[in-house]
Amino acid sequence: MPALTPRHLELLGAWLGSWQVIHDHSWPLQDTTVLQVRTEQGGDVIVKASATSQHLPREIAAHRDHLRALPGLAPQLLHASAEDRILVTRYLPGRLVEGTPEEWQPECYRQAGALLARLMVPLGTSDIYVDKILRRTTELLRSAAPLLPPGLHAAVTRAFDGFAPEPVSLVLTHGDFHPRNWLIHQGKVGEPSATPG
Repeated sequence: MPALTPRHLELLGAWLGSWQVIHDHSWPLQDTTVLQVRTEQGGDVIVKASATSQHLPREIAAHRDHLRALPGLAPQLLHASAEDRILVTRYLPGRLVEGTPEEWQPECYRQAGALLARLMVPLGTSDIYVDKILRRTTELLRSAAPLLPPGLHAAVTRAFDGFAPEPVSLVLTHGDFHPRNWLIHQGKVGEPSATPG
């Protein structure tokens, strides 16, 4: 049985009725189970679930707030529980671009860029975004001190110390926009995981 918790199975039963796994699309290095499932009505859906992933609640929010603008190019959200870290989307046909001849075709990247442009929605301005990044980077630099030559560590630390944070415009984007996350179907590029961040 795939790595679904009892709560996941309970929700899937309530949402889908009886179902069976057609294909496991999970990546071995991630803590998220991704299954292509056939429902009792005969339609295929994608189930994404995790007991620990912090990305799934963000993905659910992206589906609800932004991805409806991409009909046919991003999966349609059918069911979701951010609290339980599980979502069900309509199956989007196609195959992953990575490892195919299309991965080397300029037209594939043109379409992917056009898709990303439609995702890049302005989200306002933040006075604290850069400051948060600088603080996190300073922590990482401090912990990396034993790994870097002293001169390099000092130069990088000085550069960060001299940086004055300013308000920045925030834009919705995708944290892993890459051929391993693009589908191609009948010459059209789509986005199966749709995880803006």
